[in-house]
Amino acid sequence: MLSVSGYIWENIPSTTVPVVTASAFAILAKELILQGITWGIQYAGAKLAEFLKFVGAEELAVLVPTSLESTGGLVIAGVIAVFVVFGLLGFMSIIFKKFYLTLNIYNFDLDHEWSSVKHHGDNAQPTNGEWKNKNIPTFKPADSKVFPPGFNPRKPMETAVTSLSMIFDNIKVGLQGLGVGVLMGRGDSQAGIACKYIVKYFKDNEIGLKFIDGDSTTFDLEDYYTNGTWVQSQSIQVKSGGYLISGFTPQLGGSDDHNYYYYTSIGLPPPVVR
Repeated sequence: MLSVSGYIWENIPSTTVPVVTASAFAILAKELILQGITWGIQYAGAKLAEFLKFVGAEELAVLVPTSLESTGGLVIAGVIAVFVVFGLLGFMSIIFKKFYLTLNIYNFDLDHEWSSVKHHGDNAQPTNGEWKNKNIPTFKPADSKVFPPGFNPRKPMETAVTSLSMIFDNIKVGLQGLGVGVLMGRGDSQAGIACKYIVKYFKDNEIGLKFIDGDSTTFDLEDYYTNGTWVQSQSIQVKSGGYLISGFTPQLGGSDDHNYYYYTSIGLPPPVVR
């Protein structure tokens, strides 16, 4: 049931899609502004039914004549205004969305550090407002031997997974997602990787991953983002230079909180021995 000013709209089917009714209210607002606030209750009800049919809510349109009941004495403009507020709020929640994209890069390379070189944003910005290049230290697997305290060199007793996490959000939020490309370079400047992810507003997201054999600082990240291969898949792998680079995203769309994640692994962790 929706109680609106001096009028009550009840018995709304639970299957009614909010964005459909919101669209009808948005059209209703336009008509009210164009034609003034001289509408009577019967005429307003007829117009609302008309717009509901227009957006495909025939079931709801049929209910309007009997469900819109006057409790007396109020100007129809006030009724319609509250309808419009509810409708436009629902409509705006569909149109304006803040997306967040988290890129996590894991370094399982035993011999080299890796570091971020640069990023390319497509309607995207670092959530903290500033981009800084960061190093990812070499992977430290647990040693099978136990050394006494103070032994030099010290060996790790537990596996130390090293990673870099970056969070981006969309700059413009009206019917727009965001896309990000990130370039990583190996410590000796002889290899690199480029990973990319695009959050689409109306379609499923896409990912990309590329190994760079050579100095990554000369790689055209923007061109790769724009013209390189995209895949609409939750996982991707590339092999080159003795590396297996893997990318994975838990979902390509439909996130309830508008958060998306892309995990990239440089190499693979060693098998677990029990």
